[in-house]
Amino acid sequence: YKEGKKSGEVVIYYTDGKINEVSNYINGILDGTYIVNLPSGKPKEKSNYKKGKKEEETTYAYYKTGELRRESYFFQDTLKSRKRYFENGKIKDELNVEDENKIIKKEYSALGKINKETILVNNKLHVLRHFSFEGKLDFEDYCTEGESKIRKNYSPSGELLSEKNVEQGKSFYSQMNITCNKNISLNAL
Repeated sequence: YKEGKKSGEVVIYYTDGKINEVSNYINGILDGTYIVNLPSGKPKEKSNYKKGKKEEETTYAYYKTGELRRESYFFQDTLKSRKRYFENGKIKDELNVEDENKIIKKEYSALGKINKETILVNNKLHVLRHFSFEGKLDFEDYCTEGESKIRKNYSPSGELLSEKNVEQGKSFYSQMNITCNKNISLNAL
């Protein structure tokens, strides 16, 4: 500590003497490498900070087994992409922020097959795609201006079977509770 503020390297230990956390501070502000370990000694998270903000970097989080749980890429303290993994190492979901107006999230089964893709434009649902167990496009919902939606259904071979225009609150949309104009935050994904 320097003048009552954390300064320099700070190391926190578990009761058994293993390192729990290592961080660096300048005048009480996180600056440098930040590492958190599991009680087993395996890494849980690693990040780099500059003046209290995450730098352009990739951060990692791990399961207790030591397997990679999440990797996130930040630029100027803003999340730009994230991948989360099942404990078996297969990808669980991935999120890409193409710009401040477009976000794409893909979700996968534990077997590694895509099962859902969500595209947000201006924090509102734009496209929602659902895939079969085999990872083939089953149907997709498009939100257009206002409250109207379009649903496209596909055959197992990928051929367009039908296209329906449906207003909010009608038919399958009321049952599925899909809201096109609801704001969706990045944290909710």
